[in-house]
Amino acid sequence: MIKFTLLKQNKIPKEQNGTLDGTLEEKIFKIIIENPRLTQMEIAVALGISERTTKRLMKYMIESGKLERIGGRRYGYWVVKN
Repeated sequence: MIKFTLLKQNKIPKEQNGTLDGTLEEKIFKIIIENPRLTQMEIAVALGISERTTKRLMKYMIESGKLERIGGRRYGYWVVKN
């Protein structure tokens, strides 16, 4: 007989949580200031985190007005807003 137990599922709020902390944002800002033409994948590799985490963090930063993408995928670049 196999017994399955349900894992408790917590809903993650849209506000900042453990992965959306200021330290990762600061690291992303620092990397972008050094080279604004990096892709999200290159930023993820530089930070040692997953591409999905990077995309989620950067989406939050864009929505909050801290970051902006100028141009398209190929010739675009990132701009840090103050």
